[in-house]
Amino acid sequence: MAIRGGVALTLVIVALGAGVAQAETLKRVRLRYAAPTECPDDLELVNAVEGFLGQSLRDAREHSLTIDARVQGNPRAGYSAKLAFEGPEGSLVRFIDDASCAKLIEAAALMAALAIDPERVRQRQQTADGEPSKAAELNAEKAAPAKLAPPSPVAPAEPRAREQETLTPPPDGSGRSALRAQVAVLALANGGMLPSVAPGLGADVSFRYHWFEVGLGGRLWAARNETVSAAPASSIDLSLTAATIRLCGVPNSGRWSLPLCLGGHLGDMQGAGQEVDRARTRHGTFGAVSGGATLAYSAARFAPFAGVDLYTIVARPQFGVELNGRETQVFQSRPWGLGGFVGLAYKL
Repeated sequence: MAIRGGVALTLVIVALGAGVAQAETLKRVRLRYAAPTECPDDLELVNAVEGFLGQSLRDAREHSLTIDARVQGNPRAGYSAKLAFEGPEGSLVRFIDDASCAKLIEAAALMAALAIDPERVRQRQQTADGEPSKAAELNAEKAAPAKLAPPSPVAPAEPRAREQETLTPPPDGSGRSALRAQVAVLALANGGMLPSVAPGLGADVSFRYHWFEVGLGGRLWAARNETVSAAPASSIDLSLTAATIRLCGVPNSGRWSLPLCLGGHLGDMQGAGQEVDRARTRHGTFGAVSGGATLAYSAARFAPFAGVDLYTIVARPQFGVELNGRETQVFQSRPWGLGGFVGLAYKL
């Protein structure tokens, strides 16, 4: 999606000394903005901030403050904004989300106005006939940078003309980018790989480009026990660790997406004899391909998901014990398996 280059609005106020025309410390409010092209433009953001303040930014109180607003998203998945505040008291970062980019920018404008002159904004909200939208109020209450309140007012000073500069999207990906990354943790359950339904844990890192996603990860399945039929007191504990790769198509539908994935799995199955002579741990190569579907929430930085996979097991290691001098097979994975999972992803 194309990115609109934002502008930086700089308000410069020069304080004059008593009785002399001597410039003191230069203080300015700088507002930077970058967003997808379908969102309100930089002038609309400035107008919204000035609307909450009830005055032009050139007439605002002296304040050394930089506000950097970066918006990303699309009409189907919704929008999120990262607002960074830099001032003499320190720095602060806030994130807000909304399905509508217009409402998101309204909330961002209210937060910016509160950072510049909170008392003036509150007085206007108490006395004005109109009020900001409910979405803007809720977002501002959750994310307003209270600790970056401006210093006390100083004597009025003559403002300089408004300056503008072009702002390109940052290289760190905080602006809108087609390539997105996320990490995820999963809780798993699978039948067919091991002697009985086995719980497991997993972790993934994935990269999405438009409608396509590639993921790499690992899986760890808890040990399951298989009894030796010819010697019921003896058994084998079997567990599995595997590396995975996934290739997915990701059709979106509003706040939800339904990735359809093909996967490859290569791992090590371990078998340890219990109550057998010369007990030892053996290893076998496990391999499978899978196909599945995932239902994922797409409109938040922390996104829950759940899904199912059907496995075709192509490398099925065998495990057995030695009885009366002869090797007896005890377990081999089934040709197929069925698994389910739930997880939580974090968008980087």
